[in-house]
Formats: sequence, structure tokens, C-alpha cells
Amino acid sequence: MMKRITAALLAAALFLTLTGCADASERQRRKTALRILRGDDLGYHLSTGTAVENQEVYNDGSIVIQLGGISGTTVDPQLVLAVKNGTRKEITFTPQRCFINGWQTDCWTDVYEIAGHSTITATVSISSDLELAQISDICDIQLDFDLYDKDYNSIGTGSASFQTNAESAEDSYTPSGTVLLDDGDYKVVAWLVRSSYDNSTRVCTYAENNTNRAVNVTNSKARLNGEPVEYWFFQDINAGARRISSDSLHDSDSYDSIELTDSDTLTYTLQISDSDSNVQLLTQEVTLTLADLQ
Repeated sequence: MMKRITAALLAAALFLTLTGCADASERQRRKTALRILRGDDLGYHLSTGTAVENQEVYNDGSIVIQLGGISGTTVDPQLVLAVKNGTRKEITFTPQRCFINGWQTDCWTDVYEIAGHSTITATVSISSDLELAQISDICDIQLDFDLYDKDYNSIGTGSASFQTNAESAEDSYTPSGTVLLDDGDYKVVAWLVRSSYDNSTRVCTYAENNTNRAVNVTNSKARLNGEPVEYWFFQDINAGARRISSDSLHDSDSYDSIELTDSDTLTYTLQISDSDSNVQLLTQEVTLTLADLQ
């Protein structure tokens, strides 16, 4: 009996401790958000020393978003934001896309459901293969975001652009590899690279959208030496934008990463579609001898 009471007391103590930690963490996030909104310099910067000025990036009279800074590394930067909900209703803040030095990248954050008349700190992570584009300094950033109510009805969109303290340099990047497509509207180039994460060989894909509409560039029906293989890339690209990604090939059964050799041949269907309507705009069969992608 005494053991059961002791166990119950320990469980209750643990629950109260965890609850207290969660409450303390929430209080700290709110405190940080209020300092950002006040314009305090919290010392956020990249590992290279690159920083961005605390500034308001969105204000519709009810909802205010303020950039507190940038942290992390050049390869995996994070934007620190304060989001103030001045309405009585709950809202959700959702980043949609990000551009760094003109290159489109992926970004994401936790789902921040912000209660009425409250303020939170949001961290937006930017995931990219910017090192493949030979970007060593982040000079300018554009963040596109959406705001929703609790039923996920859109209540606003915004785009925030800001400069860091890094000096801008001319972007003279030209992809070197096998040109899969170059018709004036779209350009797609592929080559091989050794991953710094797991040392696997990956296929890099550079895509350029020179039209006035957003498109999705992807592939299907991938085969390696005639056998089905797990290889898929997906790039949503705004009008006039470009992006770059690297993707591994995996065994269809075990999903183990495949180490590629010069004698391997990769085939797939390249597809480009309208991002809004999903209408197919272009399909093209691709055959790549990996020795040609070095």
C-alpha cells in the first residue's frame, strides 16, 4: 500500500514539475516576444556574425509581426519572429516560402495557434541546399506567409523583405552539369554531388522558371539500370525564380541508400505543372548516364 502511495506521489510530483517547466518555457517565449516588439536587440546572429535589424514586417492594425533577428548557420538559418494577435479570435501563422539572395528555398515552423490578445515567439527554419549554389553569405531575405483563423480560413497574406549586414555580392552562379531542358521558359540541369550529411552520392537538380506563373517541377517513374528505384524530387518555383536541391536514390524494397557508379543509367519522366491549377505544362523523358553527370 505504501509503495502505491509513494508511486502516486512521485507521479504527481513529476507532472507538476513538467507542467511548471512548460509554463516557465511559455512565459519565457512571451517575454522574448514582448522584447522583440519593443525593439530590443537580443543579439541574434548567424555563426558567421551576420545579423539583421529588429524591424516590423507586417501590421494590418490587428496582427503585428516583428522580426527579432536571424540565428543558426548559413546552411540552416532561422528567423526569430514575434507575432502579436490583437484580435479576440485565435489565429494561425504559417510561412509559405522563403527567398535568400534571390534563391527560392523551403521554410517551415511549428503550427503556432495564437490565442486572442496574446503574443508568441515563432522560429522559422529555412532548409536549403544553398551551399550548392555557392552562397557563403546571406545578404537579403524575403519571407512569404499566410494567416488563418482557427477553422483555417485565410485572413491575410504577407511578404516581408529585409537586408542583413552582409555585403551584397554579384551572383554569377552558372550550373555545370547535364542540361535536361532549356527552352527559354524553363531550364533544368542535373549533376552528381557527395553529401556532407551521410557521404552518399546524390543527384542535384537546378530548376529555373522564366515564366510569369508559379510552377511545380518534379519527376516520376524513376528507374536505375531498368529497375524501379525510389528517387523523387519536387520543387515549387515562383515566377522568375530559381532553386536547387539534392536527392538520394534508395532501394525500392529496403529503402537503403544506393551507392551510384559511373556505369549506372538513371531514367525518369520530368514533369512541369502549373502550381495553382495543377495543369500539366510539360513532360519529357530523361535518360542520364551517371558518368556524364560528374
